[in-house]
Amino acid sequence: MTPPPVSLMQRDLKEAYSVQTPDAAIAMYNVLFLQQSFKEINEKLLTGARKAAGNIENYVQQKSDHFANVADDFTMPKFRINVMMYEELYREAVKRHGEEEVTRRQNLLVSQRDQGGS
Repeated sequence: MTPPPVSLMQRDLKEAYSVQTPDAAIAMYNVLFLQQSFKEINEKLLTGARKAAGNIENYVQQKSDHFANVADDFTMPKFRINVMMYEELYREAVKRHGEEEVTRRQNLLVSQRDQGGS
């Protein structure tokens, strides 16, 4: 029996503090895999994350449907929770912002890390 995965970090991706609900967030975990391959663990984690995302989507839809019944002129925008591996996220970032901008932001993060996060 192995210890459960340990959450290393969970945070939103807002660039500045605000009270608004974030559009995006990330989570990182440390997982001991012993007898399982990296691929097997990733498949299990992705399956669990996608199931959780579906549950959240259904829950939010139920609550917004209920609220729409009591509130005038309320329409919940359509949304979908995307669960991605880093490689998929990277490709999406390059598609949206270009490789030069993604590289610039990566370099900025590295320089901030090297300066102690300041």
